[in-house]
Amino acid sequence: MNAAGGDSDLHLASQVLLALLVWSGLVAVAVCLFRTLWEFLGRGVRAVWRGLGPWQAGRLDPRLPGVGAAEPAEPAYWWRQSWTDAASAARDGMRTLWRAFADPWMDRTVGNLFRGRRPRGRRVRVPLGRFLLVTLIAPGTAAGALIGAVLATALLGWALLVLALLLGVVWLGWAAAVPLLRGLERGWALLRGLRMACPHPGCYAPVPLAVHRCPGCPARHAALRPGRYGALWHVCGCGRRLPATRLTGRGRLSALCPRCEQVLPQAVATTRVVHTPLVGAPPPARRCSWRPWWRGCTPLPGRAGCASSGRPPPTAAPTRASTSS
Repeated sequence: MNAAGGDSDLHLASQVLLALLVWSGLVAVAVCLFRTLWEFLGRGVRAVWRGLGPWQAGRLDPRLPGVGAAEPAEPAYWWRQSWTDAASAARDGMRTLWRAFADPWMDRTVGNLFRGRRPRGRRVRVPLGRFLLVTLIAPGTAAGALIGAVLATALLGWALLVLALLLGVVWLGWAAAVPLLRGLERGWALLRGLRMACPHPGCYAPVPLAVHRCPGCPARHAALRPGRYGALWHVCGCGRRLPATRLTGRGRLSALCPRCEQVLPQAVATTRVVHTPLVGAPPPARRCSWRPWWRGCTPLPGRAGCASSGRPPPTAAPTRASTSS
């Protein structure tokens, strides 16, 4: 009899425990599907959205790097800052999600239930009500909060993975556009036979890329071309947007020779240089014949003679008029 009674008591306890587990599972599923999953996921998505900001123009962002000393321009957003923003937003989303799981759910809601109180902390006066909250509601609520946090983390992680893949596609497109634009500019110059060189006496240095001055500040940009500072435009340290290619109007900016730092005429970048040799006369005479042509094929007024030789121009021999007898 004692053995049979002990077996029946053990069987009854196991049945009660199983019933409590089943009930707690049902409560956990209900809490997860109807509350915690969407609450945690919504908080995480909002945190990611805020982390990708600021969405208001003119607001300061401590994540942005300062303007470097070598080139007074801000690095392009797609070069590195886009990945920094995405990683920062992902961390903010995950931290916000699990912070919401810890508080208010585990610290306040579940803690109040295990103390026999309502989720908001209101005391239950009936002892049976406190007992039911501790045994039937609190375990399922804790499990539902945990399952909701785990599922929300998985869903948010998949969304962030898709965002990273899209960001990678955009970054690859931007990175491919930089050599493409450089190649187009180089090909256009080769087709037109352009060889940029400084026209100022004493320099005549080749100018593969001129130094451009910002119209809004005294800054000088020595790398105003498609690159890490932008594919089509660069942003100066003063905030002014500068064209980085001929297609977007870089030729309208004031350009300087990187060697002598003198202003280059706009025709240097668009005009083909043709060298014309002069052969035939002694050097002074060649200079005399070259200078009038260079000055418009017209000698200077009041200087009919050759400046280099110091001799007056040859005059025609006088002729004697014939008279009739």
